[in-house]
Amino acid sequence: MYFQHTLTPHYAAECLIYFALALLAAPSGYWINRTVFAGLLFVVVNLGITAKGTKESYVARFGRNAVGDKACMIPGVW
Repeated sequence: MYFQHTLTPHYAAECLIYFALALLAAPSGYWINRTVFAGLLFVVVNLGITAKGTKESYVARFGRNAVGDKACMIPGVW
């Protein structure tokens, strides 16, 4: 069902996994693990760039009508 709104839901799921790990690995007294959060930022940027390329590739291959207004990775955000 998520494929109706985005072209790369598996990228969004990976970002959610890293976010959950950053929360779960938080040291006592902190709400987030900064090291894992830094990894999350890298993953978001890396997969965001890849998702943009994927969308461009889909538009070139299948046409603008087939892709429609689907998000690259996260609906409403990117």
